[in-house]
Amino acid sequence: MKKMKFIIAVLSIIFAFQSVNVWADNSYSSWAENEIKEALSLGLIPEDLQSNYTEAITREEFCILVVNMLEKVNEDIVASGSAIYFDDTDNESVTSAAALGIVAGVGDNKFNPDGNITRQEASRMLYMACTLGNNYEDFKTYFSDKLNEMNEAVILPHIFTDGTDIQNWGQESINYCYMYGIMQGIGGNAFDPNSTYSREQAYLTVLRVYRLMKDGEAAGDEKTYLYRKYSDDGSWSYINEKGETVIELNSDVFAAYEFWGGYAVVDRGGTLGFSVIDENGNSVAEGLKYSGRYGNLIPLPNENETLNLKTGEIIGECLPVAKADWVLGEGEWLVPVKDLNSGLYGYYDIEGNMREEPKYSEAYAYYNGRAIVRNYGTVNSNTHRIIDRDFVWLNAGWNFVGAGYNASSAAGDTFVTEKDGKYGFISRVGADSGKFYDNEFDYPNVVSARVMTSGDVYVEKADGTYVIYNNTGNEKFESQYADIFFDNNSGVYKAYAGSTGDTPYYRIISKDGNEIITAAADEYGEIGNGCFYYLNNNAITIYTNRGVVFNTITAEGTIADAYSDNGVIFITDNNGGFKAYTYLGEELL
Repeated sequence: MKKMKFIIAVLSIIFAFQSVNVWADNSYSSWAENEIKEALSLGLIPEDLQSNYTEAITREEFCILVVNMLEKVNEDIVASGSAIYFDDTDNESVTSAAALGIVAGVGDNKFNPDGNITRQEASRMLYMACTLGNNYEDFKTYFSDKLNEMNEAVILPHIFTDGTDIQNWGQESINYCYMYGIMQGIGGNAFDPNSTYSREQAYLTVLRVYRLMKDGEAAGDEKTYLYRKYSDDGSWSYINEKGETVIELNSDVFAAYEFWGGYAVVDRGGTLGFSVIDENGNSVAEGLKYSGRYGNLIPLPNENETLNLKTGEIIGECLPVAKADWVLGEGEWLVPVKDLNSGLYGYYDIEGNMREEPKYSEAYAYYNGRAIVRNYGTVNSNTHRIIDRDFVWLNAGWNFVGAGYNASSAAGDTFVTEKDGKYGFISRVGADSGKFYDNEFDYPNVVSARVMTSGDVYVEKADGTYVIYNNTGNEKFESQYADIFFDNNSGVYKAYAGSTGDTPYYRIISKDGNEIITAAADEYGEIGNGCFYYLNNNAITIYTNRGVVFNTITAEGTIADAYSDNGVIFITDNNGGFKAYTYLGEELL
């Protein structure tokens, strides 16, 4: 009997502890501590959500959080909507948030309350909440009034390295949240739009929206930019976000490139080559052979050397652009660099930091967080492996060279091999991981093959056709164009289709093989964030990589030149006029 009483007592204690959830994880990350404490003190985090801070927040929980915040700002905001109901939840915060236009269902009158939200979905919900404030129009121009920008009614855009994953509906809200410091990137100038959003991230951003709506003060640092300006006399300069000239370049400059990380490259032409300047216009390196830039890594005239702008050091050879285009790997942009002394490859990020010491006899570009390397230890090692962004092996190793095969090109999970002029490829994706795709690839009839920076395989066949395969061996689409490559910034295939006189024109093809642009145009321009523009018939049309037209910009005079710089499109006309627009079509200058 005593034993039974003891068991009952123990169970009672356990159930009592369970009722207060003592096993819940009540810790939060150190970087979030101060703002979470502030949010708690303001009552912005409901009691039921004061645990499991690092877990992904659900759609329903986010609605509870946002509606609670709006009630703290002004109860009349929440009371103003007419409730919208769903079949799979009766939560009052969800119905209120839907009525206010903050969220929408997923179809069939469902809301999916337990589903996670992505970072770009969070940005949209936070932005829509901001628009409900009585002082929205006032604080919308907070930075503009403070900085006297080009157009005080327009939020300046920002181009992220992984912007091709931003949906059409997320463009405006991400720009807004970034400019006001509500949401920041994850490092490496990436936003990571499709990743889930944690509870603690949600708490911090809701606090920042509360401050903005309550006090009219933005949370983040003031964003300042330098933009290229081309004048009708052929000269280049750099202007700031106010439209003021900051750097005047010498007349020997033929072209100027975007600033990144505090530096820009300018082309002085002829024997002068390219120079690197800082934000004060001072030259920090001259006489460069510019064949592409990897953030703070600049190839030098000696193709075996690279200038690291962060440290000022001369390091080894960056792989050619064809192999080492900037391929995003979960927020990390990693570039293979060959060490001057050992001849082995390591990896640098585009900030100029060495992330992996030289140890591979071959190293290739990252795609979706993975890269292929030849086993380290000896230069003659025959084994190739896949590594993740932390440089951890993901496979046991493939011995190609010993079987007579040599590497042709690789990215991420896809490895093209060549033997006696014949090609095949191996992929580590899907149920057939490690399968050698030769029959599907039809390699006896292949003239050349290479892995594109999209991770797909481009194949030229002996009959003159061109085929794009995905990395599981399936044909995606056939192309009639020989000169085709993947544009990482816009997320589309760009195919050379001929020329009119001296003017080349292109076809733009989506990832699934649909031609977005079929007509000839005077000029194609990369924008970034999954967008590009086409200049044709004196109008600039802005497209997304999903084929959606954002806007069309027309000029009063004949457009003489157009270019894009960090999401702003600059236009000069034959009358000397100079205009600036955001890629969403809003006029700045």
